[in-house]
Amino acid sequence: MGSIFRVPIFYEDLSVVLEKNLKTSNLPVFAAMLEGDNIYKSTIDRKAFLLMGNESNGVNHDLNQFITNKIHIPSGKSSKPTAESLNVAIAAAIICSEWARVK
Repeated sequence: MGSIFRVPIFYEDLSVVLEKNLKTSNLPVFAAMLEGDNIYKSTIDRKAFLLMGNESNGVNHDLNQFITNKIHIPSGKSSKPTAESLNVAIAAAIICSEWARVK
């Protein structure tokens, strides 16, 4: 406890830094979106960016121009109503797990 006072902290406008990196990189940009391709049937590049948005608004619209692949997590085959969306941390964990599995 108290380590926070010994660690240098830098504040950046994340959207500016992210946009700069996306502009200068040749890596594909995957985005988790409702209208995307099924993550389990998609080819996932080993080196790529993954954009995740919040549950309400999705990926920031300013970043849409950089997206090369839209992906989504299917909601299952149950006859019962499914959730409209997953918590972004849970969705990121599922996508990263699939990313790691498909080496």
